[in-house]
Amino acid sequence: MIDNKELDNITITNKIDLYISFLESKRFIKDIPDYQQRIEQLQKELFKDDFTAGNAYLFKDKIFYRIKDKNISYQEYDKIHKEKQIQVLQKILKPNNIENVYRLAKIVKNPYSVGILLSQATDSDNIEHTLKTEYLFSEDENRSFFGIGYWTNTLYKKNFIHLPDIIKELISEKRDTTAINLLFNFDISEQILNILENNVTIQKIYWGKLGVFIPSWIKTKEMFEKVKKYLFQYKRYDLLFDIFGSQSKSIEKYINLDDYMSILKLPTTLSQEDKMKLFNQSLLSWHIENIFNALYNFDYLPVKEMIYLEYTYLPILEHSKWNPKYISQNINTNPESFVELLCYIYKAENEKIDKVISEEEQRIGKLAYKVLNNWKSYPGENIRDEKQSEDILIKWCEEVIKIA
Repeated sequence: MIDNKELDNITITNKIDLYISFLESKRFIKDIPDYQQRIEQLQKELFKDDFTAGNAYLFKDKIFYRIKDKNISYQEYDKIHKEKQIQVLQKILKPNNIENVYRLAKIVKNPYSVGILLSQATDSDNIEHTLKTEYLFSEDENRSFFGIGYWTNTLYKKNFIHLPDIIKELISEKRDTTAINLLFNFDISEQILNILENNVTIQKIYWGKLGVFIPSWIKTKEMFEKVKKYLFQYKRYDLLFDIFGSQSKSIEKYINLDDYMSILKLPTTLSQEDKMKLFNQSLLSWHIENIFNALYNFDYLPVKEMIYLEYTYLPILEHSKWNPKYISQNINTNPESFVELLCYIYKAENEKIDKVISEEEQRIGKLAYKVLNNWKSYPGENIRDEKQSEDILIKWCEEVIKIA
C-alpha cells in the first residue's frame, strides 16, 4: 500500500484516479480471496471515511465495464451502475445537502452529468428551487452546468412545461449563454422554435452555434419552412446542405424542386470567406451528390441550369462516383461540347505552347478529363431502332471530325 504521509499531499481527484488504477489492476481481478477487504482498506486509507470522495469513482467514465462480470451485458451493467450512482447521491443528499453533491461533481470534473443523475435521484420541490436560483442562474460556469444537467432531465420528466418561463427568466437575468446551453440539450421542436421566435436576443447565438441538425426533428411542413428560414438568415449553409442531402425520408416530402435548386445555387451568391467555410465541411461532397440524385428524380429540369450546376460542383465531387447526367446528355447531343472538352485537355498537333500553363487552366483541364472519363453513354444510346441509333452516332462522329 501507499505511505499515509504521501496520501496527504495528493489531491482528491488524483486519489480517485489512483483508486481506479488499483481497481483495474489485474492482480485484483482473479483468484484473490481478500479482494473486497483490500479494496475497502485502500478506500479508507485514501479517503479517510469521506463518503462523498470515497464513492466519487462511481461517477468517473464507465471504465468499470472492463472489470465487471463477463456474464453481464453492457445494458445490464449500465442499469446496475446507474442504480449504484443514484443510491450514493441519495445518501450524500440527506438532508438536502446539495452543496455536497456539487462537491462530488467538482471532484469528478463533470457537473453536467452529476446534475442529470441528481434529477433522477430526487423529486423534491425544494431542491428544484435551489438548483434553479443557486446553480442554474449562477455566474460560475461549473455551478451553472450542474444546474443545466439537473434541469435538463427535470424538464424532460415534466414535458417541458416550465421551459419557456425558465428561458425567459434567464434572459431577463442576462444569462443568455446559460439559456442557449440549456436549449442545446433538447431536440428542436415547435416549442423550441416558438421560444426562439419570441426571444430575438438568443436567436443569433443559438443558430450560430448549433452543432448538428437531425432531419427527423422536423415533423411538419411549417417546421421545415421555419428552420430553413433561420438557417438562411444566420448563414448556416453547412446545416442546410446537411438537411437537403441527408436522404432522410422524413424530410424529403417537404423539399420541392425550387428548394433543391436554390441550395445548389447558394455558393455562387456567397462571399469567398463564406464559400471556403462551406467547402471545408467534411461530408459536403456526399450531401451534394445526394442532392443531385434527388434532383434527377424530377421529370422536368432546366437543362442549361443543370449543366452549369454540374460543372460548378465537379471540383468538389472529383473523387466521387457521381455521374453528371446533364453534362453527359449535352455531350451526346452536341459534338461542339465534346470538342471543347478535348481542347481543354490536349493541344492541337501543330500548336506551340509558349507560355506557362496557369493553375486555373490546369484545373479546367483536369475537370474536362474527369467529365470525359465519367462519360459512360454515347450518342443515340436510348434509341430503340438500331439503324437510327447507328445513324445518330455516325453523324455525331462526323461532326466531331469536322469541328476538330
